Amino acid sequence: MTSIHDNQRFVIIHGHFYQPPRENPWLGFIERQRSAAPFRHWTERITEECYRSNAWSPLLARGGRIAELHNNFEQLSFNVGPTLLDWLEPNAPDVYRRIREGDRLSAGRRGGHGNAIAQGYNHAILPLCSRRDKRTQVLWGLEDFRRRFSRRAEGIWLPETAVDLETVEVLIECGVGFVILAPSQLEATRPLDGSGGWDEIPDPGSTVHRRPYRIFGRDREAGHLDVFFFHPDLSREISFDHLLRDGRTFSRRLDRAFDQQDPATQVVVVATDGETFGHHEQFGNMCLTWVFNQTAEERGFRLTNFGQFLEHFPPEREARLQPGPGGEGSAWSCAHGVGRWSRDCGCSTGAGENWNQQWRTPLRTALNRLRDRVDRVLEREGPLLGLEPREIRERLPHGHPAPADSADPARCVTLRALHYYAQLMYTSCGWFFNDISGLEPVQNLLYARRVVELLQSRFGEQAEEELLETLGMAVSNVAGKGTGARIYRREVLPHTLGAAELVAAAALLSCCGVEHPLTAHGEQRLETAALEEVRRGSLTLHGGWSRLSSRLAPRPR
Repeated sequence: MTSIHDNQRFVIIHGHFYQPPRENPWLGFIERQRSAAPFRHWTERITEECYRSNAWSPLLARGGRIAELHNNFEQLSFNVGPTLLDWLEPNAPDVYRRIREGDRLSAGRRGGHGNAIAQGYNHAILPLCSRRDKRTQVLWGLEDFRRRFSRRAEGIWLPETAVDLETVEVLIECGVGFVILAPSQLEATRPLDGSGGWDEIPDPGSTVHRRPYRIFGRDREAGHLDVFFFHPDLSREISFDHLLRDGRTFSRRLDRAFDQQDPATQVVVVATDGETFGHHEQFGNMCLTWVFNQTAEERGFRLTNFGQFLEHFPPEREARLQPGPGGEGSAWSCAHGVGRWSRDCGCSTGAGENWNQQWRTPLRTALNRLRDRVDRVLEREGPLLGLEPREIRERLPHGHPAPADSADPARCVTLRALHYYAQLMYTSCGWFFNDISGLEPVQNLLYARRVVELLQSRFGEQAEEELLETLGMAVSNVAGKGTGARIYRREVLPHTLGAAELVAAAALLSCCGVEHPLTAHGEQRLETAALEEVRRGSLTLHGGWSRLSSRLAPRPR
């Protein structure tokens, strides 16, 4: 068996698989999205086009016959967002099992280093989070990973690769080993022993992807974080230039990414959205399968993952990251620091003529003010209920019940839910696109509405008026949509479901012989019994009773 040291050329292909949380927070399931037709919603559609396709990816023989089916997750370095895994586990359990199996088998082949890494929990832009929320996002991501993959995560994917100095320090505090960044986020390097000065990187895209580096926070004694930089041209060509349409072409391109004159060990890192492999690029998963199983060895490079490579080839140089405007940090999909998620920086997708993104600032301001209210409630109420505010923030709500001696367990659960939804309302997709009226900002506002409701009904906090006042300054580009406040009233409030609406929905579904989804998901549970069907001519009457219970309501002790 050959040793890893027998190779000087390594390739890591990383897929960032992620879907934002799309569930209605009152129902606990995703409502129909017409734009995803013929599927019910986008998570379901992309699962079939990408995640399932990579879990069972065909390897073709001559004549186009399927010779074998391969699990690409056994060879591909990857992260899967926790909110996507939350949906896959009950709704596509076979795909969920194959993803976990791919990590387990890869760990067996690569010295205990599995292909999977963690992700910041719900894809919030960490440099724009408070330090407390940075820790929440990282620790929730690590805890979710440990629960699903039965091991500690060695590294973590930073949403949009967004990073600043404080984020680096939080990652080190939380025990994260490595991250993956864009080469444009690198400013300078120097020898790891600190000898000599910093070497500025005028063209980082040409060389820095070939080896890992080490970065430190302000206190070097606190620890370190290793970083890989992906190959910018290769990653762009995969995402936008259809490089995945031919396996041989892709392999030749990987070959050219190495410095043929350099005898030292090199690693070429490719990183892109995992949805590229089958959803954005149809049959892209099959190109991966071909490269993994047919051409890598022929070209003389070895496939590996980040953890295995670091074990044998640790960094020899230190890196200093680009600070971004005013020290706000940097990201892979914004040329203006992290402006894409906080202001009208000029970055958007599909914006119409004369459109702007000035709505981004008041949207973030409105949510920040709402988050501050939540923080104050956690600080005030947690100790009264036997909960440390830090424990509420840093432990996933799932599976952490109220203390056994708590006088009000429902209130404890509500505090956890309050903080949970306050995190979900920061999902990055809400700012990424071109208008506040889009699916993604509206989804974030749904979570904000749930926070408002819990604050008012459980803790007597009136937060909606302030939220609407700030949203009133966020003006949509779409004619007739108005401001964020109008969108909130017209497109968010109607989705707020009380007990009467939930039971009515169950009654309508029962007439069609459909089980109400509340029986399986969400904070609330609906039990329907004693159903009777009475026919009178062409009319049919369904009668019975239902019991609606909530995890957030007091229960008999």
